[in-house]
Amino acid sequence: MRNGITPITFIGNLASDPELRYTKNGTPVATLRVASTPRRYDKEAGEYVDGETAFLSCNVWQKQAEQASASLSKGNRVIVEGTLHQRSWEDKDGNRRYAQEIEVHEIGASLLFNEVEIRTPHGGQQRASQGVPESPANTRSETGFPAGDEPPF
Repeated sequence: MRNGITPITFIGNLASDPELRYTKNGTPVATLRVASTPRRYDKEAGEYVDGETAFLSCNVWQKQAEQASASLSKGNRVIVEGTLHQRSWEDKDGNRRYAQEIEVHEIGASLLFNEVEIRTPHGGQQRASQGVPESPANTRSETGFPAGDEPPF
């Protein structure tokens, strides 16, 4: 943990459709509820056993909020990376209340159980044969490393 920030990465399913709204300044923010259930294999029973489901409140900002709202829906399996924050307030009875929320840095659909088509802002990926000049970024091998280079591990 650095500077009081708690990083978190988890996988779960959307418990409801994303709720998109805009701040007074016009900044898009999407609120998501993600259900994440731990699962372990019970050797004695010979089957998987589900643990208690955690429902995590997530806030996605800016263009990513609009993209999440347009492309994700209830039940989708997602991978979320962000930071855990706690906020507090006083309820109408004067009691101090607390809530934990995830400020999302990145979110995406899990490919484990989904078929996903990725589109770039420029209409898709282009290949060198389509007129894109050769550069180190365009000459990647199947491993994702520059052609001829081996991974550093």
